[in-house]
Amino acid sequence: MSRKEASRKQRDARRAEMARQREALNNGDERYLPARDKGPVRKFARNYVDSRFAVAEFFLPFAVVILILSMIRVPQLQNIALLLWMALIVLIVIDSVVTGMKLKRALRERFEGQPMKGAVMYALMRTLQMRRLRLPKPMVKRGSSPEHPHRGAARRRSRCAAAGPRLHRARGPARRPGAAGGRPGAGRSRAVRRGPRAVHRGGLRERVRCELVARQLDEQLAARFAVGRRLRVLDVGMGEGRQALRLVRLGHQVTGVESDPALVAAAEEALAREPEGIRERFRPVVGDGHETGVHFLPGSFDVVLCHDVLMRVESPDALLAGLGRMLAPGGLLSLLVRNADAFALCAGLAGDWRGALDAFGAEPGAEGPVRADRLAPLTAALAGIGAPLERWYGVRVLAGRGSDGPVPVDEAEFQALVAAEERAGRTDPYRSVAALLHLCGVRG
Repeated sequence: MSRKEASRKQRDARRAEMARQREALNNGDERYLPARDKGPVRKFARNYVDSRFAVAEFFLPFAVVILILSMIRVPQLQNIALLLWMALIVLIVIDSVVTGMKLKRALRERFEGQPMKGAVMYALMRTLQMRRLRLPKPMVKRGSSPEHPHRGAARRRSRCAAAGPRLHRARGPARRPGAAGGRPGAGRSRAVRRGPRAVHRGGLRERVRCELVARQLDEQLAARFAVGRRLRVLDVGMGEGRQALRLVRLGHQVTGVESDPALVAAAEEALAREPEGIRERFRPVVGDGHETGVHFLPGSFDVVLCHDVLMRVESPDALLAGLGRMLAPGGLLSLLVRNADAFALCAGLAGDWRGALDAFGAEPGAEGPVRADRLAPLTAALAGIGAPLERWYGVRVLAGRGSDGPVPVDEAEFQALVAAEERAGRTDPYRSVAALLHLCGVRG
Protein backbone atom coordinates (compact mmCIF):
# COMPACT_ATOMS: atom_id res chain seq x y z
CA MET A 1 0.00 0.00 0.00
CA SER A 2 1.40 3.39 -0.99
CA ARG A 3 1.78 6.27 1.41
CA LYS A 4 -0.96 8.22 -0.35
CA GLU A 5 -3.45 5.34 -0.09
CA ALA A 6 -2.68 4.87 3.60
CA SER A 7 -3.27 8.56 4.23
CA ARG A 8 -6.58 8.43 2.35
CA LYS A 9 -7.74 5.41 4.36
CA GLN A 10 -6.91 7.19 7.59
CA ARG A 11 -8.92 10.22 6.51
CA ASP A 12 -11.88 8.01 5.57
CA ALA A 13 -11.68 6.24 8.91
CA ARG A 14 -11.63 9.58 10.75
CA ARG A 15 -14.64 10.81 8.76
CA ALA A 16 -16.56 7.63 9.54
CA GLU A 17 -15.66 7.93 13.22
CA MET A 18 -16.79 11.57 13.31
CA ALA A 19 -20.04 10.66 11.57
CA ARG A 20 -20.74 7.94 14.14
CA GLN A 21 -19.88 10.36 16.92
CA ARG A 22 -22.26 13.03 15.59
CA GLU A 23 -25.03 10.46 15.35
CA ALA A 24 -24.31 9.24 18.87
CA LEU A 25 -24.53 12.80 20.20
CA ASN A 26 -28.04 12.96 18.75
CA ASN A 27 -29.32 9.52 19.78
CA GLY A 28 -27.25 8.84 22.92
CA ASP A 29 -25.52 5.68 21.64
CA GLU A 30 -22.88 5.06 24.33
CA ARG A 31 -20.61 3.09 22.00
CA TYR A 32 -19.63 6.10 19.90
CA LEU A 33 -19.89 9.02 22.31
CA PRO A 34 -16.75 11.08 22.99
CA ALA A 35 -14.72 9.85 25.96
CA ARG A 36 -15.85 12.81 28.12
CA ASP A 37 -19.52 11.72 27.74
CA LYS A 38 -19.15 7.95 28.17
CA GLY A 39 -20.09 5.84 31.16
CA PRO A 40 -23.04 5.43 33.54
CA VAL A 41 -21.83 8.24 35.85
CA ARG A 42 -21.78 10.86 33.07
CA LYS A 43 -25.08 9.55 31.69
CA PHE A 44 -26.73 9.93 35.10
CA ALA A 45 -25.25 13.44 35.49
CA ARG A 46 -26.68 14.48 32.11
CA ASN A 47 -30.09 13.02 32.90
CA TYR A 48 -30.08 14.68 36.32
CA VAL A 49 -29.57 18.10 34.74
CA ASP A 50 -31.94 17.49 31.83
CA SER A 51 -34.79 16.33 34.08
CA ARG A 52 -35.16 19.71 35.78
CA PHE A 53 -35.05 23.45 35.14
CA ALA A 54 -31.83 25.34 35.90
CA VAL A 55 -31.43 29.10 36.22
CA ALA A 56 -28.18 28.98 34.25
CA GLU A 57 -29.85 27.71 31.08
CA PHE A 58 -31.71 31.04 30.78
CA PHE A 59 -28.47 33.04 31.06
CA LEU A 60 -28.18 33.83 27.34
CA PRO A 61 -31.78 35.06 26.80
CA PHE A 62 -31.64 37.18 29.97
CA ALA A 63 -28.21 38.51 29.04
CA VAL A 64 -29.59 39.75 25.70
CA VAL A 65 -32.50 41.49 27.44
CA ILE A 66 -30.20 43.08 30.03
CA LEU A 67 -27.79 44.22 27.30
CA ILE A 68 -30.62 45.92 25.37
CA LEU A 69 -31.83 47.68 28.53
CA SER A 70 -28.33 48.89 29.35
CA MET A 71 -27.96 50.40 25.86
CA ILE A 72 -31.05 52.59 26.28
CA ARG A 73 -29.92 55.97 27.53
CA VAL A 74 -32.41 56.20 30.34
CA PRO A 75 -30.77 56.15 33.81
CA GLN A 76 -33.68 54.31 35.42
CA LEU A 77 -33.57 51.51 32.84
CA GLN A 78 -29.80 51.27 33.10
CA ASN A 79 -30.10 50.93 36.89
CA ILE A 80 -32.72 48.19 36.44
CA ALA A 81 -30.43 46.41 33.98
CA LEU A 82 -27.56 46.50 36.50
CA LEU A 83 -29.78 45.10 39.28
CA LEU A 84 -31.11 42.38 37.00
CA TRP A 85 -27.57 41.46 36.02
CA MET A 86 -26.49 41.14 39.66
CA ALA A 87 -29.64 39.19 40.58
CA LEU A 88 -29.11 36.79 37.69
CA ILE A 89 -25.51 36.08 38.72
CA VAL A 90 -26.52 35.48 42.36
CA LEU A 91 -29.36 33.14 41.37
CA ILE A 92 -27.09 31.15 39.03
CA VAL A 93 -24.47 30.75 41.77
CA ILE A 94 -27.04 29.64 44.37
CA ASP A 95 -28.79 27.26 41.98
CA SER A 96 -25.47 25.78 40.83
CA VAL A 97 -24.28 25.19 44.41
CA VAL A 98 -27.55 23.49 45.39
CA THR A 99 -27.63 21.38 42.21
CA GLY A 100 -23.98 20.38 42.66
CA MET A 101 -24.53 19.27 46.26
CA LYS A 102 -27.65 17.24 45.41
CA LEU A 103 -26.01 15.65 42.38
CA LYS A 104 -22.89 14.76 44.35
CA ARG A 105 -25.02 13.03 47.00
CA ALA A 106 -27.03 11.17 44.35
CA LEU A 107 -23.85 9.98 42.62
CA ARG A 108 -22.38 8.70 45.88
CA GLU A 109 -25.55 6.74 46.63
CA ARG A 110 -25.73 5.11 43.20
CA PHE A 111 -22.12 4.75 42.08
CA GLU A 112 -20.22 4.05 45.28
CA GLY A 113 -16.75 2.81 44.45
CA GLN A 114 -16.84 4.04 40.85
CA PRO A 115 -14.75 6.97 39.56
CA MET A 116 -16.83 10.18 39.70
CA LYS A 117 -14.10 12.79 39.23
CA GLY A 118 -15.32 15.77 37.23
CA ALA A 119 -18.93 14.55 36.96
CA VAL A 120 -20.43 17.42 38.98
CA MET A 121 -18.56 20.12 37.04
CA TYR A 122 -19.51 18.31 33.80
CA ALA A 123 -23.17 18.59 34.80
CA LEU A 124 -22.92 22.23 35.90
CA MET A 125 -21.31 23.23 32.61
CA ARG A 126 -24.23 21.52 30.86
CA THR A 127 -26.70 23.73 32.77
CA LEU A 128 -25.17 26.78 31.10
CA GLN A 129 -26.37 25.54 27.72
CA MET A 130 -29.93 26.00 26.51
CA ARG A 131 -31.72 22.65 26.48
CA ARG A 132 -32.12 22.57 22.69
CA LEU A 133 -28.40 23.17 22.15
CA ARG A 134 -27.10 20.52 24.54
CA LEU A 135 -24.99 17.65 23.25
CA PRO A 136 -25.49 14.76 23.74
CA LYS A 137 -29.17 15.49 23.23
CA PRO A 138 -31.38 15.22 26.35
CA MET A 139 -32.85 11.72 26.70
CA VAL A 140 -35.29 12.48 29.55
CA LYS A 141 -38.24 14.82 29.90
CA ARG A 142 -38.42 17.53 32.51
CA GLY A 143 -39.97 16.28 35.72
CA SER A 144 -39.01 12.64 35.12
CA SER A 145 -36.49 10.63 37.11
CA PRO A 146 -32.88 10.69 35.84
CA GLU A 147 -32.82 6.86 36.11
CA HIS A 148 -36.45 6.13 35.18
CA PRO A 149 -37.59 8.49 32.42
CA HIS A 150 -41.10 7.02 32.45
CA ARG A 151 -41.68 7.20 36.19
CA GLY A 152 -43.40 10.60 36.16
CA ALA A 153 -45.73 9.57 33.34
CA ALA A 154 -46.54 6.29 35.04
CA ARG A 155 -47.41 8.05 38.28
CA ARG A 156 -49.60 10.57 36.46
CA ARG A 157 -51.44 7.69 34.79
CA SER A 158 -51.92 6.07 38.21
CA ARG A 159 -53.38 9.24 39.68
CA CYS A 160 -55.72 9.67 36.72
CA ALA A 161 -56.89 6.09 37.01
CA ALA A 162 -57.52 6.49 40.73
CA ALA A 163 -59.35 9.80 40.34
CA GLY A 164 -61.85 8.77 37.71
CA PRO A 165 -64.29 5.91 37.20
CA ARG A 166 -62.51 4.66 34.06
CA LEU A 167 -59.94 1.90 34.42
CA HIS A 168 -56.84 1.78 32.25
CA ARG A 169 -56.62 -1.75 30.93
CA ALA A 170 -53.52 -3.54 29.71
CA ARG A 171 -53.09 -4.23 26.03
CA GLY A 172 -55.40 -7.17 26.28
CA PRO A 173 -55.34 -10.73 27.55
CA ALA A 174 -53.22 -13.15 25.62
CA ARG A 175 -52.14 -16.73 26.03
CA ARG A 176 -48.54 -17.65 26.22
CA PRO A 177 -47.30 -19.52 23.17
CA GLY A 178 -48.58 -23.06 23.27
CA ALA A 179 -51.77 -22.20 25.16
CA ALA A 180 -54.08 -23.17 22.32
CA GLY A 181 -54.11 -24.67 18.88
CA GLY A 182 -52.88 -28.10 19.89
CA ARG A 183 -49.24 -27.15 20.27
CA PRO A 184 -46.92 -28.51 22.96
CA GLY A 185 -47.65 -26.84 26.28
CA ALA A 186 -51.37 -26.39 25.49
CA GLY A 187 -53.57 -25.09 28.25
CA ARG A 188 -51.12 -22.64 29.79
CA SER A 189 -52.43 -19.98 32.13
CA ARG A 190 -53.67 -16.65 30.87
CA ALA A 191 -51.32 -13.71 31.17
CA VAL A 192 -51.59 -10.00 30.56
CA ARG A 193 -49.06 -8.93 27.92
CA ARG A 194 -47.19 -5.74 28.66
CA GLY A 195 -44.61 -5.27 25.99
CA PRO A 196 -42.25 -8.21 25.59
CA ARG A 197 -42.94 -9.85 28.95
CA ALA A 198 -46.02 -11.44 30.43
CA VAL A 199 -47.27 -10.60 33.93
CA HIS A 200 -48.89 -13.62 35.54
CA ARG A 201 -51.83 -12.98 37.79
CA GLY A 202 -51.46 -16.02 40.02
CA GLY A 203 -52.48 -19.64 39.51
CA LEU A 204 -50.93 -22.86 40.69
CA ARG A 205 -48.02 -22.95 38.26
CA GLU A 206 -46.87 -19.41 39.00
CA ARG A 207 -47.14 -19.89 42.78
CA VAL A 208 -45.17 -23.14 42.62
CA ARG A 209 -42.54 -21.61 40.35
CA CYS A 210 -41.95 -18.64 42.67
CA GLU A 211 -41.74 -20.85 45.76
CA LEU A 212 -39.34 -23.36 44.23
CA VAL A 213 -37.00 -20.81 42.66
CA ALA A 214 -36.84 -18.87 45.94
CA ARG A 215 -35.93 -22.01 47.91
CA GLN A 216 -33.33 -23.13 45.38
CA LEU A 217 -31.77 -19.67 45.20
CA ASP A 218 -31.60 -19.35 48.99
CA GLU A 219 -29.89 -22.74 49.14
CA GLN A 220 -27.19 -21.60 46.70
CA LEU A 221 -26.68 -18.26 48.48
CA ALA A 222 -26.25 -20.02 51.82
CA ALA A 223 -23.72 -22.42 50.28
CA ARG A 224 -21.67 -19.69 48.56
CA PHE A 225 -21.66 -16.71 50.91
CA ALA A 226 -21.18 -16.06 54.61
CA VAL A 227 -24.30 -15.74 56.73
CA GLY A 228 -25.29 -12.10 57.24
CA ARG A 229 -23.26 -10.79 54.30
CA ARG A 230 -25.06 -8.08 52.34
CA LEU A 231 -24.82 -9.14 48.72
CA ARG A 232 -24.88 -6.95 45.62
CA VAL A 233 -27.61 -8.44 43.42
CA LEU A 234 -28.47 -7.66 39.80
CA ASP A 235 -31.90 -8.89 38.63
CA VAL A 236 -32.08 -8.68 34.83
CA GLY A 237 -35.67 -8.81 33.58
CA MET A 238 -37.05 -8.27 37.08
CA GLY A 239 -40.68 -7.94 35.89
CA GLU A 240 -42.76 -6.58 38.75
CA GLY A 241 -39.83 -7.07 41.13
CA ARG A 242 -41.17 -9.91 43.28
CA GLN A 243 -37.87 -11.78 43.55
CA ALA A 244 -35.92 -8.53 43.85
CA LEU A 245 -38.10 -7.26 46.71
CA ARG A 246 -37.82 -10.62 48.49
CA LEU A 247 -34.02 -10.38 48.41
CA VAL A 248 -34.10 -6.74 49.54
CA ARG A 249 -36.20 -7.77 52.54
CA LEU A 250 -33.49 -10.31 53.35
CA GLY A 251 -31.01 -7.45 53.66
CA HIS A 252 -29.31 -7.45 50.24
CA GLN A 253 -28.62 -4.50 47.91
CA VAL A 254 -30.59 -5.14 44.71
CA THR A 255 -30.55 -3.45 41.31
CA GLY A 256 -33.39 -4.48 39.00
CA VAL A 257 -33.22 -3.98 35.23
CA GLU A 258 -36.42 -4.11 33.18
CA SER A 259 -37.11 -2.88 29.64
CA ASP A 260 -40.87 -2.45 30.08
CA PRO A 261 -41.67 0.89 31.80
CA ALA A 262 -45.08 -0.43 32.91
CA LEU A 263 -43.45 -3.27 34.86
CA VAL A 264 -40.91 -0.88 36.38
CA ALA A 265 -43.79 1.36 37.47
CA ALA A 266 -45.49 -1.67 39.09
CA ALA A 267 -42.25 -2.54 40.93
CA GLU A 268 -41.89 1.06 42.13
CA GLU A 269 -45.49 1.05 43.32
CA ALA A 270 -44.82 -2.11 45.36
CA LEU A 271 -41.57 -0.59 46.63
CA ALA A 272 -43.38 2.56 47.80
CA ARG A 273 -45.33 0.42 50.29
CA GLU A 274 -42.14 -0.84 51.92
CA PRO A 275 -40.31 0.76 54.88
CA GLU A 276 -37.68 3.37 54.11
CA GLY A 277 -34.79 1.04 54.94
CA ILE A 278 -35.93 -1.41 52.27
CA ARG A 279 -36.59 1.32 49.69
CA GLU A 280 -33.01 2.53 50.06
CA ARG A 281 -31.60 -0.89 49.10
CA PHE A 282 -33.60 -1.36 45.89
CA ARG A 283 -32.72 0.49 42.69
CA PRO A 284 -34.97 -0.15 39.64
CA VAL A 285 -33.50 0.74 36.23
CA VAL A 286 -35.30 0.99 32.89
CA GLY A 287 -33.03 -0.79 30.43
CA ASP A 288 -32.34 -3.85 28.34
CA GLY A 289 -30.38 -6.89 29.51
CA HIS A 290 -27.91 -6.36 26.68
CA GLU A 291 -27.03 -2.91 28.10
CA THR A 292 -25.56 -4.03 31.42
CA GLY A 293 -22.12 -2.91 30.25
CA VAL A 294 -23.48 0.62 29.75
CA HIS A 295 -24.95 0.93 33.24
CA PHE A 296 -22.45 -1.03 35.37
CA LEU A 297 -18.76 -1.79 35.64
CA PRO A 298 -17.50 -5.38 35.21
CA GLY A 299 -17.46 -7.40 38.42
CA SER A 300 -19.98 -5.11 40.15
CA PHE A 301 -22.27 -7.85 41.53
CA ASP A 302 -22.06 -10.93 43.74
CA VAL A 303 -25.26 -12.41 42.33
CA VAL A 304 -26.86 -12.00 38.89
CA LEU A 305 -30.40 -13.27 38.26
CA CYS A 306 -31.80 -13.80 34.78
CA HIS A 307 -35.20 -15.50 35.14
CA ASP A 308 -37.68 -15.97 32.28
CA VAL A 309 -35.56 -13.79 29.98
CA LEU A 310 -33.59 -16.14 27.69
CA MET A 311 -36.86 -17.58 26.40
CA ARG A 312 -37.62 -14.16 24.86
CA VAL A 313 -34.16 -13.58 23.36
CA GLU A 314 -33.50 -14.84 19.85
CA SER A 315 -29.80 -15.47 20.45
CA PRO A 316 -28.77 -15.65 24.13
CA ASP A 317 -24.98 -15.82 23.69
CA ALA A 318 -24.35 -12.05 23.79
CA LEU A 319 -26.68 -11.59 26.76
CA LEU A 320 -24.99 -14.41 28.71
CA ALA A 321 -21.56 -12.98 27.99
CA GLY A 322 -22.64 -9.60 29.34
CA LEU A 323 -24.10 -11.17 32.47
CA GLY A 324 -20.89 -13.11 33.06
CA ARG A 325 -18.88 -9.89 32.96
CA MET A 326 -21.07 -8.38 35.68
CA LEU A 327 -20.11 -11.13 38.17
CA ALA A 328 -17.40 -10.61 40.76
CA PRO A 329 -15.00 -13.55 41.32
CA GLY A 330 -16.93 -16.29 43.09
CA GLY A 331 -20.23 -14.67 42.07
CA LEU A 332 -23.39 -16.68 41.37
CA LEU A 333 -25.32 -16.58 38.07
CA SER A 334 -28.90 -17.87 38.31
CA LEU A 335 -30.74 -18.69 35.05
CA LEU A 336 -34.35 -19.82 34.73
CA VAL A 337 -35.15 -21.10 31.24
CA ARG A 338 -37.86 -23.03 29.41
CA ASN A 339 -36.96 -26.71 28.96
CA ALA A 340 -37.09 -27.88 25.32
CA ASP A 341 -36.94 -31.53 26.45
CA ALA A 342 -40.35 -31.16 28.15
CA PHE A 343 -42.32 -30.28 25.00
CA ALA A 344 -43.45 -33.80 24.17
CA LEU A 345 -44.47 -34.58 27.76
CA CYS A 346 -46.46 -31.34 28.10
CA ALA A 347 -48.33 -32.01 24.87
CA GLY A 348 -48.97 -35.67 25.70
CA LEU A 349 -50.38 -34.95 29.15
CA ALA A 350 -52.69 -32.39 27.54
CA GLY A 351 -53.95 -35.05 25.10
CA ASP A 352 -52.31 -33.44 22.08
CA TRP A 353 -50.79 -36.53 20.43
CA ARG A 354 -49.82 -34.84 17.17
CA GLY A 355 -48.14 -32.07 19.11
CA ALA A 356 -46.24 -34.67 21.14
CA LEU A 357 -44.98 -36.34 17.97
CA ASP A 358 -43.91 -33.03 16.48
CA ALA A 359 -42.11 -32.07 19.69
CA PHE A 360 -39.69 -34.99 19.44
CA GLY A 361 -38.12 -33.40 16.38
CA ALA A 362 -38.45 -29.78 17.48
CA GLU A 363 -35.32 -27.68 17.72
CA PRO A 364 -34.78 -25.37 20.72
CA GLY A 365 -36.15 -21.92 19.99
CA ALA A 366 -38.56 -23.20 17.34
CA GLU A 367 -41.65 -23.13 19.54
CA GLY A 368 -43.25 -19.83 18.55
CA PRO A 369 -42.01 -16.43 19.77
CA VAL A 370 -41.06 -17.91 23.16
CA ARG A 371 -37.97 -20.06 22.72
CA ALA A 372 -36.62 -22.91 24.83
CA ASP A 373 -33.21 -24.34 25.69
CA ARG A 374 -31.60 -27.66 26.50
CA LEU A 375 -29.28 -28.41 29.40
CA ALA A 376 -26.17 -29.46 27.45
CA PRO A 377 -25.84 -26.33 25.25
CA LEU A 378 -26.45 -24.05 28.24
CA THR A 379 -23.83 -25.94 30.27
CA ALA A 380 -21.31 -25.30 27.49
CA ALA A 381 -22.36 -21.64 27.26
CA LEU A 382 -21.84 -21.10 31.00
CA ALA A 383 -18.38 -22.65 30.79
CA GLY A 384 -17.62 -20.35 27.86
CA ILE A 385 -18.36 -17.19 29.86
CA GLY A 386 -16.26 -18.30 32.83
CA ALA A 387 -19.17 -19.25 35.11
CA PRO A 388 -19.32 -23.07 34.83
CA LEU A 389 -22.47 -24.88 35.93
CA GLU A 390 -22.36 -25.74 39.62
CA ARG A 391 -25.88 -27.03 40.23
CA TRP A 392 -29.15 -27.32 38.32
CA TYR A 393 -32.76 -28.01 39.28
CA GLY A 394 -36.02 -28.85 37.60
CA VAL A 395 -38.92 -26.48 38.26
CA ARG A 396 -42.55 -27.62 37.87
CA VAL A 397 -42.07 -31.32 37.27
CA LEU A 398 -45.52 -32.29 38.58
CA ALA A 399 -47.66 -29.19 39.04
CA GLY A 400 -49.53 -27.44 36.26
CA ARG A 401 -49.13 -30.15 33.61
CA GLY A 402 -51.99 -29.67 31.19
CA SER A 403 -54.38 -26.90 32.25
CA ASP A 404 -53.46 -24.61 35.11
CA GLY A 405 -55.47 -24.84 38.29
CA PRO A 406 -56.16 -22.76 41.40
CA VAL A 407 -53.82 -22.72 44.36
CA PRO A 408 -55.06 -25.19 47.02
CA VAL A 409 -57.02 -23.45 49.76
CA ASP A 410 -55.50 -25.75 52.38
CA GLU A 411 -51.99 -24.45 53.08
CA ALA A 412 -50.87 -27.89 54.29
CA GLU A 413 -51.88 -29.38 50.94
CA PHE A 414 -49.97 -26.70 49.06
CA GLN A 415 -46.84 -27.26 51.16
CA ALA A 416 -47.08 -31.00 50.45
CA LEU A 417 -47.25 -30.20 46.74
CA VAL A 418 -44.19 -27.94 47.00
CA ALA A 419 -42.28 -30.61 48.94
CA ALA A 420 -43.03 -33.16 46.22
CA GLU A 421 -42.00 -30.68 43.53
CA GLU A 422 -38.80 -29.82 45.37
CA ARG A 423 -37.87 -33.49 45.65
CA ALA A 424 -38.65 -34.18 41.99
CA GLY A 425 -36.67 -31.10 40.93
CA ARG A 426 -33.52 -32.59 42.50
CA THR A 427 -33.97 -36.18 41.40
CA ASP A 428 -33.14 -37.87 38.11
CA PRO A 429 -34.81 -38.66 35.78
CA TYR A 430 -37.71 -36.43 36.86
CA ARG A 431 -35.90 -33.10 36.82
CA SER A 432 -34.80 -33.56 33.20
CA VAL A 433 -38.44 -33.27 32.02
CA ALA A 434 -39.41 -30.30 34.19
CA ALA A 435 -41.19 -27.46 32.43
CA LEU A 436 -38.39 -25.08 33.49
CA LEU A 437 -34.71 -25.50 34.30
CA HIS A 438 -32.94 -23.52 37.02
CA LEU A 439 -29.18 -23.40 36.35
CA CYS A 440 -26.64 -21.96 38.80
CA GLY A 441 -23.13 -21.12 37.57
CA VAL A 442 -20.24 -19.77 39.63
CA ARG A 443 -17.65 -17.31 38.39
CA GLY A 444 -14.13 -18.72 38.63
